[in-house]
Amino acid sequence: MVQCHGAYSSACFTPPQLTILYQLLNDWVDVNQTFVHSRLGLGTNYSTLVYTDNAEYGVRFLEDFVYNTTNYTASDFGYYETVQYVNSLHSAINVNTDVDAFQARGGKLLHYHGMSDQLIPPGDSILWHSLVQQSSSAKGLSVHDWYRMYLVPGMEHCATTNQNAPCFFAQASANAIVLDSVYSTPGYRDSRHDIVLAMMDWVERGVAPNEIIATKWYYDTVADGVEKQRPVCPYPQQAVYMGEGDVDAAYNWRCQ
Repeated sequence: MVQCHGAYSSACFTPPQLTILYQLLNDWVDVNQTFVHSRLGLGTNYSTLVYTDNAEYGVRFLEDFVYNTTNYTASDFGYYETVQYVNSLHSAINVNTDVDAFQARGGKLLHYHGMSDQLIPPGDSILWHSLVQQSSSAKGLSVHDWYRMYLVPGMEHCATTNQNAPCFFAQASANAIVLDSVYSTPGYRDSRHDIVLAMMDWVERGVAPNEIIATKWYYDTVADGVEKQRPVCPYPQQAVYMGEGDVDAAYNWRCQ
């Protein structure tokens, strides 16, 4: 049961709470079905949405990236005023998909995004990937030949997890995941477990990456051993459990 019937309790939602939940779990679509912004992913830690002047998602974004002022507060927000101001800055903050020069000179792009990112919705990356794919397809190019995106289940902003999910693959900010200071992926220093080595293989040897194996250690401490591993798949593929064997072993999953 989701909506409360009769007495309200912590085990159900009131109608106003359900309205907020609906807004959180769906894209922001304005009048005339105009897309405004992506929803946050399932499993996201919503504590960053607390309506205060220090809320990183929303207030801090407008303060730092839109208005560029230290005086902006939550009480200053007005939807139509904000939209008008953003439109006046359209050329400065518009989504840039002009990657032709990068691709033409042989550039390779590995792009990852946590599906529980509490600061930047994963839908933003999906949208950018889609736009780049459309642009490449119009020129007769395959985006998969030079650009691969990985959506990481359970990973928050860049690295951490609140769901005990495997999300270490030697990415930027990876040391935020484990309590040790580590190099590459201890015990698995190869291009299947280390996205930096995967990039090196792609650029230097022409070996394109497929799945990247993400690792989770017990208590986020390497010395305590590996708790679980799982493949992270190039979008739009996703990891599927094959139905037999240890669910925490990467070899029992396939990208499909």
